[in-house]
Amino acid sequence: MIQRLPRCPGIIGRELYARSAVLAPFVYTRKEYHLLFEKRALGIRQGGEICFPGGGVDPRLDENSCQTALRETREELGLKEDQVRIDGRADSVVAALGGVIEVYVGELLIDFPADCLINPGEVEEIFLVPVRFFQENPPEEYTLHLEVKPSYFDDNGKEVILFPVEELGLPERYSRPWKGGNHTVLVYRWKGHTIWGITARIVSSLVPFAGEKEG
Repeated sequence: MIQRLPRCPGIIGRELYARSAVLAPFVYTRKEYHLLFEKRALGIRQGGEICFPGGGVDPRLDENSCQTALRETREELGLKEDQVRIDGRADSVVAALGGVIEVYVGELLIDFPADCLINPGEVEEIFLVPVRFFQENPPEEYTLHLEVKPSYFDDNGKEVILFPVEELGLPERYSRPWKGGNHTVLVYRWKGHTIWGITARIVSSLVPFAGEKEG
């Protein structure tokens, strides 16, 4: 019988997936709250896509994922320490293709866009979207079909076996691709920008909690 279980249960196998942190940054301007988004620079991974500030957790620089979100936000937007405030942590996102994104919510205490000096190596453009837009416009929903493949063919036409079904004595059906299920993708469209995927899912999860400015 198991004698000791973790006091705070985690996720089995989490260490196998990339760990990232983002900040969903609110900006109060023109008498209402907005969310700030970035368009990634073309020369980096997922270039040209819309995202929140953030990046991979670096244990050499960050004691925790909150520090990652703060550090990346300041670096990408060229902000000072006292211009970025973390208000709390939201639910984490488990990506369909692997990866765990830890989400923080906060406010940028800035004059937009004058106070922002974006890092052109990472960010092509930044823009604001009123929270009211997301409250009044539910996301579009699309479906992707995911498939599990136990092998693939490389550029030379040679089959690369990833999962030795026959050697393991498993049923022959697992030697062929099998259904991995369908995945729902959320999409928002804003003035020529497409906010989709993980970023859209984070937005959708936060909208019910967004309120008016107090005081």
